[in-house]
Parts: sequence; structure tokens; C-alpha cells
Amino acid sequence: MVMGEETIQAVFCLIPGDDPTYHHIEDGAWPEDVPYATIHRLASAGHVGGIGRLCVQWCLQQGLPVRADTHADNTYMQHTLEACGFVRCGTIYTEDGTPRWAYYHYAI
Repeated sequence: MVMGEETIQAVFCLIPGDDPTYHHIEDGAWPEDVPYATIHRLASAGHVGGIGRLCVQWCLQQGLPVRADTHADNTYMQHTLEACGFVRCGTIYTEDGTPRWAYYHYAI
């Protein structure tokens, strides 16, 4: 959670470890098969510019490669990930079968 003066500005989860959703990837491949963390549920209140990038950059500083996925219509998240150096690796499917664009960033 990222707090502003007195309100929540953003929330997200960084979950280290294997994510079963990422076992099957189409139209591409993960660049390496090593332990990683996954960004989930990044949301912004929309009041502070660049808050999504701040959250993603914090995740990248935790010492593991990072994977993330987003809906094809979520251009904000796509832009944020790509601006932070993520590369699109293909398409994964959530537990309910909906497709998501899959992204990866090497450990820094």
C-alpha cells in the first residue's frame, strides 16, 4: 500500500515463488527459468501521476526477476511495465481462462 497525506494512493501485491498461472505461455516464452516474484493487483487511486511506476520500481528492487500480466485493454499498465523495462513474453491464461499479456523483467 502506498499512502498519500492521509489516503491510500496505490495498492499492489508482490508474491515471490512459482505462480501456476504462468506454467503455460503462448505466442512466446519466458526468457529464463529461475525463481521469480509476481506483481498482482496493482491499482491506483488516480490522484498521483507516476504512482504505478513507483510501485513497479519498488518491486524490481527486491532482488528477484519479476513477472506480471495485464489485460490487453489495460494500456496504462502496459505502458507502466514497458517504461520500467519489462518485455512482453507472450500470452498466459488466468484460472478462469481469460487471456492476459505476460511481461518479464530480469533481476536488477
